[in-house]
Amino acid sequence: MGISTKSQKGNVGSTKQKNFLLFIDDNPLILETVKQLVEKSSYDLLLKDDPFDGLCALAKNKPSAVFIDVNIGKLDGYQFCALVKAQSIFQYIPLIVVLEFASKLEQAKAYAAGANAVLVKPFGKNELLKLCFSPGAQAA
Repeated sequence: MGISTKSQKGNVGSTKQKNFLLFIDDNPLILETVKQLVEKSSYDLLLKDDPFDGLCALAKNKPSAVFIDVNIGKLDGYQFCALVKAQSIFQYIPLIVVLEFASKLEQAKAYAAGANAVLVKPFGKNELLKLCFSPGAQAA
């Protein structure tokens, strides 16, 4: 089951495409928080609560960045990153792994799997959006 919050702002028939973020987490509270944090930013948002739905959304929509919780479903965040980075068509899309703890081991595992950055819970609007503009940064 996925939750979409892509906004329909802009002129009808406009060819200008707004950047959007894909955020994948199985916690409804986190998804609602992210929705509120991104609400007045320059990004549209696509929320998914299943990593397989997230892969489909990634292939269909080509987001500006993908945030994936590390502890999610049958396909964890590390496996998700490895699958995405193995496909050359997705190499340019920044992947940000969302962790509950900022241990050096967990961060190393995220980068080894292909993540461009790490975001640690709890996070705020500044940390989230900072990674959208410069995904090579780390927000802890």
